[in-house]
Amino acid sequence: SVSIKGTKATVKIVETIPKTYIVNNESPSDIVAAKDGIIVSIATSSGTPMVREQDAVKAGDVLVSSLVHIKDGETEVGTKNVRSKAVVVAKLWYDYNETVEKTYTEKVYTDKTYEDMSIVINNKVINIIKPNLNNQEYEILNIYKKYFKIGDYQFPFGIIKDKYTCYNNVEKVRTTEECEDILNKSLEKKIQELEADGIDVLSVDKSYEDNESNLRLSATITVTERIDSEVAVSSNEGSMTDGVDGESN
Repeated sequence: SVSIKGTKATVKIVETIPKTYIVNNESPSDIVAAKDGIIVSIATSSGTPMVREQDAVKAGDVLVSSLVHIKDGETEVGTKNVRSKAVVVAKLWYDYNETVEKTYTEKVYTDKTYEDMSIVINNKVINIIKPNLNNQEYEILNIYKKYFKIGDYQFPFGIIKDKYTCYNNVEKVRTTEECEDILNKSLEKKIQELEADGIDVLSVDKSYEDNESNLRLSATITVTERIDSEVAVSSNEGSMTDGVDGESN
């Protein structure tokens, strides 16, 4: 404090010890396992780690707790709930099963094609003379759809031109090698999807079951990926001992 009397100023200095406290501007949370796995690595920047490398965990297990213990030297002086932050990587396994039928139906297109014109009035399609397809299977390809306009004004009517292409459904049989090729491409697509999500694929174990009507693929994909998932917890501010007088805040 400073006091002034006449032309004399007196400065009084009093030594104080500031109180220790924690400011938490974020809601407390735990880090839990999003999936079953075996911990490969855990890097915690906030919170208390509850697991270590090589630990097996189940989905929902707490990996990092929001509750931290505050110490003054070797003495615990209180606890605090914080927002947990961590990167947790685990090894886990994906089961992949796929079946391909040996017998299948394929469209074999014929030389028969038909063109058809329709009128559109107020968005309603009117087909006066539709091609006689004699119960044939067909696909329709729109060639164009045109509305009449004058300048920027569009009349509420127009014409549509379609093309009908006929085909026959032909039953075919795949070889075992063809079935296997289809299954392997499907498995490769699954692996690419995992890698696109930032998942590291370590290995793939697969086997085939050759049945009379189909070929079945069973595969186990071993990966490493992040499994940390943040969940909110009830706030528990804990307590801390004052360093001057030993009272609890």
